[in-house]
Amino acid sequence: MKKLSRFAPTLAFLLFYQFALSQTHTLSGTVKNSANQEFVSAASVVIKGSTEGTFTDSRGNFKITVNQPLPITLVFSSIGFESRE
Repeated sequence: MKKLSRFAPTLAFLLFYQFALSQTHTLSGTVKNSANQEFVSAASVVIKGSTEGTFTDSRGNFKITVNQPLPITLVFSSIGFESRE
């Protein structure tokens, strides 16, 4: 039993350290056409270099949860528009 109690503080530290590193961030925003400021619905919003992403709603709004350390780059694309980072 004494051997287990010697490693308990180390185990607790490692578990809390893992939770501290795995923080998530929620990013949200609105995608608009730069020419006329109209909302862009169904635009793709993807984290650059990954497959994680979402789509905008009918009012151009999006919300994405990120499990990567900040800063990150988002890539916006939609049919008929140039992709933007």
